[in-house]
Amino acid sequence: MKQIFVILTVIILSLFIIGCSETVEELPVKPEGVPEPAVEEPTEEPLAETAPIELKVIKVTGENYKFVLDGKENPEIKVKVGEKIKIEFTSTEGFHDFVIDELEAKTDKVNSGGSTSVEFVANQAGTFSYYCSVGKHRDFGMEGTFIVE
Repeated sequence: MKQIFVILTVIILSLFIIGCSETVEELPVKPEGVPEPAVEEPTEEPLAETAPIELKVIKVTGENYKFVLDGKENPEIKVKVGEKIKIEFTSTEGFHDFVIDELEAKTDKVNSGGSTSVEFVANQAGTFSYYCSVGKHRDFGMEGTFIVE
């Protein structure tokens, strides 16, 4: 019985000593003669600057059976492909709107004194008609030419 007591005492003391001892971590050893891999720093390439798209504003007035721009009736309007266009439309006489079917540009219909606008990109070259879609206004001459070059 004394032997068991001595063995248990030795085991308990050994565990106590091991538990209280400081642990030492083993650091990985770098193999000699092996170069460290080269790490490239990421380089930031500047983003390509895109020129802001300028908005070309065209102010058009709707009168009795005609459009007026810069004092001209139903004038030819020219823009460039890719331009962003804003038609600012004001009716000074009657109920009118401004429409270009092929470019999907259409303002709201407005009464005398009313204003509206539409923005679109002239995304295809060609010659198109702009017109008023109210009643027979187009038949009565409320139409002009819109050219995208």
